[in-house]
Amino acid sequence: TTIITPVFSLGEGLNGDMIQKERRKGILIAQCKNNMLKYRFRDAAGNEKPLPDMNPKELEKLNIRVNVKGTNGIQKAFLIENYNTINEDNGPVIDMFGGKIPLQDEDFIITTESKKNLKTSVLSGTVIFKTIDNWMVVPVKIGSVETVDFIVDLAATSTVISKTILPESAVIRKMEMVEYSAKGNNTKEATMQGATGSTQTGTLLGKTKLEQLEIGEVKVADVDASVLINFPEKLQKAGIVGILGSDVLLRANVLTFHEVTSQNGTMVFGDETEVKINPSIQIPFSIAGGLLFADGTIGEALIKFLLDTGARETILSNEFAKENHITYSIVDHNKTITGIDGKSKNALLVEVPSIGLDRFKFHNERIVLGDVAALQSFGLSKDAAILGMTFFRKFSTVSFDFKNGKFSLVK
Repeated sequence: TTIITPVFSLGEGLNGDMIQKERRKGILIAQCKNNMLKYRFRDAAGNEKPLPDMNPKELEKLNIRVNVKGTNGIQKAFLIENYNTINEDNGPVIDMFGGKIPLQDEDFIITTESKKNLKTSVLSGTVIFKTIDNWMVVPVKIGSVETVDFIVDLAATSTVISKTILPESAVIRKMEMVEYSAKGNNTKEATMQGATGSTQTGTLLGKTKLEQLEIGEVKVADVDASVLINFPEKLQKAGIVGILGSDVLLRANVLTFHEVTSQNGTMVFGDETEVKINPSIQIPFSIAGGLLFADGTIGEALIKFLLDTGARETILSNEFAKENHITYSIVDHNKTITGIDGKSKNALLVEVPSIGLDRFKFHNERIVLGDVAALQSFGLSKDAAILGMTFFRKFSTVSFDFKNGKFSLVK
């Protein structure tokens, strides 16, 4: 057995570390003192570097997913629940450094994803959505502000709102990234990652606590939303000032969309899937980085599909297509894709012979071929693709069963 590093969390969000073989010649000192966990590293020269103290009671509130990447194809994921039980986890192994750090033999990249195990009531109720430019858009009300439009986005791990709809009294907590090293701590401003890149400095203002928001008639309590100074121009012109993320959507055991092929439909928060009585395609999914992934194929190449209701189209990275020799015919040379950063990137619209999900095949699918920054940031551009609304809108009903880890499609 090789001891690589202790696993704990510095709080909600992503933590990343590169563990070099050379570093493991030092000593790790771990103590529980005055009901606090204390860690410090002592290198071979005797220099010590403490890490922030952690309260075990706070760690017990977290679910921590540990992603381990090494050389020679070593990839493992584990889930620590309430800092008590640990089990091997399925789903893709993510890399906070986006695969940019080269590894030597016996070096490892450790990425931990920490989320609070919230005790919230299960959402139930029906909301009418409208389709705007292939987005499913729902009415949302925050406090006394008039009803505004939010995109329903299962691939957004946090609900996002524009500062323009917040009252002046709203408190916005600054978000920062902290780098801990032997040379000291380095603090950087946090940014938000989108399909085509990260938001610019000063765009992500921080987090704000919403005591309640209303999605149609469905009331949702205690939402910790990310705040942008403003939304990209394309969204503003469409009247969209918010994104409803998985932090809210996963509070239903099952989330079902009806009349997805139409301009107007219904989104149902419920306890049980509504498509059991209908013949449907049922496909298992796993969760990694707060995102939903399903195993599939493009042509004959194995791939992980990110289930993304906030993406208007299905997107495959150039990197994956090149490495796996994907055959395709070009439909449009002048395609562009735009993310939350508001920047457009050139891409191709192509047709591939088939897309596979579990045992189901879908032939002659049109997808966008381009560079996907969101996948690159997790080191997944060679392993995953985005399954977007051009795919889901082929079905009248789409249902996500979060409790049992599967989604259903009905023609």
